[in-house]
Amino acid sequence: KTTVESYEVEHDFLTLGRRVMVINAREIKYDNNQRKILLSILDVTDQRKIEQDKAKLMHQKDTLLKEMRHRIANSLQLIASIILLKAGTVKSEESRLHLEDAHDRILSVATVQRNLDTVGEDDLVPMTSYLTILCESVAVSMIGGRKPITIKVSGGNGTATSDQAISLGLVTTELVINALKHAFPDGKGQVTVTYE
Repeated sequence: KTTVESYEVEHDFLTLGRRVMVINAREIKYDNNQRKILLSILDVTDQRKIEQDKAKLMHQKDTLLKEMRHRIANSLQLIASIILLKAGTVKSEESRLHLEDAHDRILSVATVQRNLDTVGEDDLVPMTSYLTILCESVAVSMIGGRKPITIKVSGGNGTATSDQAISLGLVTTELVINALKHAFPDGKGQVTVTYE
């Protein structure tokens, strides 16, 4: 080979220990047909260590973020259940409706948190599967097989960032809950969620 670019190698040195080196080499030809090799060796051990440490920290951060989302969803689910239990004990119809509405809104936030499972902030969430899982969760909590109402999600292979998915999830959940509560007076029908 007359050219070597960014060839990375690890080597154990007697006094330095194990080091990571990047080698670049290029052949130089002179007018008198003489040839020489221009060689550069760069020690990138510290840089690779920083990159590895950063990758570990990012993995830990993502793990903690998933755990936090899970705990938030569980806490919201518990609060929603307590509110629903309280709604069953109040005598005022208006108060009961307000408590049930609060239950539904808290449940929508909990559902979004529970179903948003990404690896990191920069990863894209596949919207078809995300919205499908979201709507199935809403259907289980709101319908639970008691009414012949179905929810259908249709769309392409679109993706969204984590922040966008949270916003879209909250809006979708709110709309689906409202449709399930108010759009079917006879107790049957289909909610269709479509996105492009």
